[in-house]
Amino acid sequence: MLAVSLVLLLAVPFLREDNPGNTYGIDVSSHNGKIAWDDVAENGVAFAVIRVGGRTWQDGTLYSDARFKRNMRGAWFHHVDRGVYYYSQAITEDEAREEADAVLKAVGGADLKLPVFLDVEDTGTEGKGRADGLSRAQRTAVVLAFAERVKEKGLTPGVYANRWYLTSVLDTDALRDAGVVIWLAEYTKAATPKYDGSYDYWQYSKTGTVPGISGAVDLDRTAVGP
Repeated sequence: MLAVSLVLLLAVPFLREDNPGNTYGIDVSSHNGKIAWDDVAENGVAFAVIRVGGRTWQDGTLYSDARFKRNMRGAWFHHVDRGVYYYSQAITEDEAREEADAVLKAVGGADLKLPVFLDVEDTGTEGKGRADGLSRAQRTAVVLAFAERVKEKGLTPGVYANRWYLTSVLDTDALRDAGVVIWLAEYTKAATPKYDGSYDYWQYSKTGTVPGISGAVDLDRTAVGP
C-alpha cells in the first residue's frame, strides 16, 4: 500500500500546498531543452503556452524558437492544450502586425485552445532595449494592433505582462474592451497575487519542477476567484 501511495504522489506533483487551485500549465521555449511530453502530460499539466519566437531588443531582428514545432507536436500528441506567445520588441503598430503575421504563419491551422499572447516586458538592460522607452499609449497601441491582426484570423489575442506593466505601462481597460486576454506574471507562493485587476492566466513561478523537463520551468494556472 505504501508503494502505491508513493507512486500516486509522484504522478501528481501539482497537488502540493504551495500550488493553489486546480488547473495548471507551463510555458516553454527552447531554453527548456528537449521536453518529454509524455511525462509532462502524465503529471498534471493541463496546458502549455509555447514560444513561437521573438524580436531582438538590440536591432529588431525577428527570430524563430528552435523547438517551437517539436513542442507543438509533443503537446498535441499528448493532449496538452496549447497556446502560443511571441516576445515583442515592436515599437510601432506596423511592427506589431509584423510580429502577429510571424506567429500566424508559424501556427498555421493548429487547433489552439489558449490565446495567442504578445509578451511585453522590460529588457532589463537599463533602458537600452529598443522598446523600453515607449509611452503607455504607444505600448497599448502595439498590443492592440497585434490583437486586431490575430482576431482577423479567428484566434483569441492575449498579452503577457507583469503587475507593474499591467498597472502602469499598459491601458488594461482598453485592452479588455478589445477582447485581449490578460496573462499576469507575478511570482509568489500566496494563494492570490497582489495584482488587483482582472486576469485570465497567472504565471506564478519561474522555478517550478515538472517531470519531463530538465531544470526550472515556469508554472501557470487559470485565474483565481470570480
